[in-house]
This record gives sequence, C-alpha cells and structure tokens, in this order.
Amino acid sequence: MKKYVATGSVTIERAGAVLRSAEVTYYEDSSEAVIPGHLTYNDPETSITAEKAEMNLDARTGRLVGAKVFYKKYNYHISGSEIEKRGEDYYFSPDATFTTCDAPVHAWCFKGRDVNTVIDKRLTSRDTTFRIKDLPVFYTPY
Repeated sequence: MKKYVATGSVTIERAGAVLRSAEVTYYEDSSEAVIPGHLTYNDPETSITAEKAEMNLDARTGRLVGAKVFYKKYNYHISGSEIEKRGEDYYFSPDATFTTCDAPVHAWCFKGRDVNTVIDKRLTSRDTTFRIKDLPVFYTPY
C-alpha cells in the first residue's frame, strides 16, 4: 500500500477538482485521502469547506466534519456538523441546514435531522424547521 503524507500548503489536483489543506495523508491504491485539518475542495459543480474529512478522490465520496457544501449549478447550500457524500449527487447528514440564499448569514433556511439530499431531485428530513435569520417560524415532523 503506497501512503503519502504531505504537510505545509498541500494542493491535490485531479480530474478537474482541486483539494487544498495544510496536511493530507493519501493512499494511492484506494484513492483515499485523510485530511485532519481545514480544507477547501472545488470542482466545476461543487465547492466544499470543512474542518476535516476522509474522502475517496476517485469516487468523489466521503465524510466531512464541520462542512459547508455549495452546489453551484442549482445554488444549493448545505451545512452540517457532519455530512456524508454517498454518491454523485447524494448527501446525508444527521443534522443539517439547506438553503438557496447567498447571504453570508442566510436570510432563510430549513434545518432538520436525518437529512437526505439528492441534488435537484429531493430533500427529506425529520423534525424540520423553516427559519428566518435562524429563528424557527414553522415546524414539520417530516
């Protein structure tokens, strides 16, 4: 198993995607990357920032901690303490917010538990609240 550890100002470019962090451990045989600190990831469709992550760079899947995901084409913002990218456009989070508002502090958003998102197809969650400036104004159990 080929393992590479890079520290400092690390940049990984692959298939139109750019990953940047101060430290990355990369396993060449599996295309797995472990990023223990802050990272940014950009490809033509998605921008991600996270506190730390474990990602498969070939499959473009992984687990993000303290993450914000911006899906450019549809202007979707998803943020959560933990987000899993399980497929091409499929995200899961035990607790996340979702909005299309571009303001630094979102004017509105939905917040819920067990959030399942297939970009531009569906979003489901439990114990969901609609929030205006982070104040809950409407609740629905699903």
